[in-house]
Amino acid sequence: MTWPRSFGTAAAVLALLLAASWIPNRVAHGHAQKSSPADLSRPALFPPTEASAIAQSGVAATRDMFFALAEAIAAAPEPPGSSRSVPEGIAGASFVRAYSYLDTSWRSRLPFAPFVAAWTGVQALDLLAVIPSGTAHGNPTSQRTFVEIRAFEVVGGRPVVTYAYGTYTAVRTNRGYYLISGNLSPEPHLATVSPSPEAVATSAIAAMHPGVAIRTSPAQPGPSVHTSTVTVAAGTKLTFVVHLYQLVNGQWVVTQIQP
Repeated sequence: MTWPRSFGTAAAVLALLLAASWIPNRVAHGHAQKSSPADLSRPALFPPTEASAIAQSGVAATRDMFFALAEAIAAAPEPPGSSRSVPEGIAGASFVRAYSYLDTSWRSRLPFAPFVAAWTGVQALDLLAVIPSGTAHGNPTSQRTFVEIRAFEVVGGRPVVTYAYGTYTAVRTNRGYYLISGNLSPEPHLATVSPSPEAVATSAIAAMHPGVAIRTSPAQPGPSVHTSTVTVAAGTKLTFVVHLYQLVNGQWVVTQIQP
C-alpha cells in the first residue's frame, strides 16, 4: 500500500478512504512515523492450493483477500513513480477477486478504482500472520481477524520494506462471510525495548477496570500467540485470558481478550 504519498493530491479520495477505514495512520498523518526495520527472516504464509469464491469464515475472507492482492500486485508490476490503475488480465482478475471479499456497504464507500490505487508503489506483498480474534461486540455472526503484512515498495526511487498490522471484521451472510471494516497501521521503530507480554496484558485489562488490584500470570507461548491470564479483584473476582502477538519490530500487541 502506498503508505506515504499516493492520496495527498486527491482530498476527495483521501476523505473517502478514511471513511472506509481502509488506509493506515501513516497515510493520513504523513511521514512522521518511521516504519519498522526490515526483517526478512520472518517467513510469509503460503496461499491455499484452492481459494473458494465463498469464504466460510471471517479468517478465510481476510486471508484470501490479502492473498488475492498479493497475486494481483505480483502479476502487475508498475514503474516507480506511476499511479496504479486497474490492470487487465490475471492482475485485473485478482484485484476483482480481492475486492469481492468486501461487503456491499464497504464497497459503496470504497469504489474499485481507489481500492486498486491504494496499492500504488507496492511491488510485492507478503502475508505474515492471520489470527482469529473473536467476535465484534459479542455479535455471534461476526468474526475479527488480526493480520500482519510486509510490503516491498519503491519510495523516492529507493526500495523500502514496510510492515503493518491491523484487524479486519467480517460478518456471516447466506452467501458466506464478507468484510465490513478493517485498518492497517505501520509498525514504528521502537526507541526502547517493548514492554513484556505480561505488562501489555495488564495494561489492557487495567484500562477496562481502572483502580483495582490486578494479578497477571506469566505468558504461555503458543503456535502464533502468547496467552496471559489476568485476574481482577473488582468486588467479584474476574478472570480474563489475553492473547498477544509479537510484531516484527518486537512490540507485543493484544489480538483478543476472552472473559
